[in-house]
Amino acid sequence: MAAALLLAVLGNFATAGTVVTNDGRTLTGTVEIGSKQTFLVTTPGQAPERLAAADIRDVRFEDAEAKHGLTGEYFAHLAFSDLQFVRVDRDVGFQLHQPAFPGLDERFSVRWTGFIEPRYSEVYTLGITVDDGARVWIDGKLVIDHWAKPVGDDQGQVPLLAGRKHALRIDYHNGGGGDAKFKIWWSSPQQNKEPLPAERLYPAAPGKSAREGLLGEYYTGETFGEKVLTRVDRELSFDWTSAPPDPMLPHDHYSVRWTGFLRADVTDDYTLTTASDDGSWVWLDDKQIIENGGTHGVIEKSGKVRLEAGKLYPLRVEFFQSFADSSIKFYWARKDKPREIIPASNFVLPRDYRVLDGPTLRELSSRTPPGVMTVDGNFQPSEFRSLDAASATFKALDGKEFRVARAQIARIFTRELCGRALGLSSMRSTGVVTAAGEAVPGDIVTADNNNVQLSTVVLGITTYDLHSLALVALRPVRPPVEGFRIYMNDDIQYVTGTFESRDGTLICRAGAAGEVHLPQDKIARIARLDDAALRTNPQAQAK
Repeated sequence: MAAALLLAVLGNFATAGTVVTNDGRTLTGTVEIGSKQTFLVTTPGQAPERLAAADIRDVRFEDAEAKHGLTGEYFAHLAFSDLQFVRVDRDVGFQLHQPAFPGLDERFSVRWTGFIEPRYSEVYTLGITVDDGARVWIDGKLVIDHWAKPVGDDQGQVPLLAGRKHALRIDYHNGGGGDAKFKIWWSSPQQNKEPLPAERLYPAAPGKSAREGLLGEYYTGETFGEKVLTRVDRELSFDWTSAPPDPMLPHDHYSVRWTGFLRADVTDDYTLTTASDDGSWVWLDDKQIIENGGTHGVIEKSGKVRLEAGKLYPLRVEFFQSFADSSIKFYWARKDKPREIIPASNFVLPRDYRVLDGPTLRELSSRTPPGVMTVDGNFQPSEFRSLDAASATFKALDGKEFRVARAQIARIFTRELCGRALGLSSMRSTGVVTAAGEAVPGDIVTADNNNVQLSTVVLGITTYDLHSLALVALRPVRPPVEGFRIYMNDDIQYVTGTFESRDGTLICRAGAAGEVHLPQDKIARIARLDDAALRTNPQAQAK
């Protein structure tokens, strides 16, 4: 503490953080951004060490206001459907009489997700007291299964590592007819039995794991003609009678192929079912288990499979729409659990689909999802939300929103691009690509949340509805040879070649943005542009 205070008085801004050096060392303690692109790091019990920025791969600053607890999602039904509200619960558990929570009656379910950080490296015992049922997973492993058992206590053991944030998921349901109760505790040889302490819990983004869902590829024609759209579909429960899946598709005569993996939480015999209008087929582990083909109204077909808990089974689902009504639903059931739409948490995206590890400009392939590309050539898959004079807002695939300074944006991909439409995105030019896949090079005159004005030699100045475009190329992509990406606490990002610290402010030479002054107490992370971790969306990193 004394060293931290001394640094704050004698030097620039200093705060708790972690530094990773190029030679693989990890230093955790107090970090001060010094002059001439240096960092002064003080670790407990060690003398301060000054490091040049060129010798550092990554710096993360601790957010003093970060919440502790688990993300709780509260559903109005037992099968985790009809989400009512989401909150961060510091105290995981409750004991209450009906009515339970706002919007919930006596039959409801809760899913808590996040991370738990133990104090010691040893085998821990986790225990619960529950009315009615609950399950607990650590790092994807089912530790406690008290789902269909009498009201009471249960426990399980799991090895944990000190200082590591282990993924934690808890499912709870109350079937009604009495009190709702859930309590959870832990203990180990060195850890006295206690309720899970809030300061050891870290919330997850609500309900949206970055790799949950299936990859949906949408084609014109009933037999997978021209691919016009790729997106992540979290669940297969669609009714497209009144409108096609996307404006790029016709109302009739299209087809869809979903790929990924299916993962069961419990080892058991399952019945998989498609209810579709028109045809559908399902392959699991390269074996066809459902054949529901043909042009018809809603027809259900099923297949039976044995699934092992936690194992990833390759999955492919195909569907086509002929004419008139259009819908598809994909269910599963087992002997002690009624039929339900297969939840997103039991689907895993294909391994070759980049979600968080976004490609650079040189790595763009024939399948590019929606997202944002910055002037340094870094691409982050995400959903475009809004654009103003200062920045653009995007929604990452983990559900969190983040902003990028407008001066740092080279391209905005509002939808998936493929084939010839990718041409403009890979050139050092500006312009737009329409939803129909027409590339229109030109100079961007103005761009806001509604319209883009483009000046071309042939057409002159043309105004486009921003939301009708597939791509807006605001400025050329110029990947820097070296430099840093700076992540702010408010999610805006800056790319800079050089920086210096002065009076609690980081002064950056940030390319097209010129000289930018950033308050050091608002900086979350500084990372080298040649670090592979840069191509990971910062919102998905646990702080």
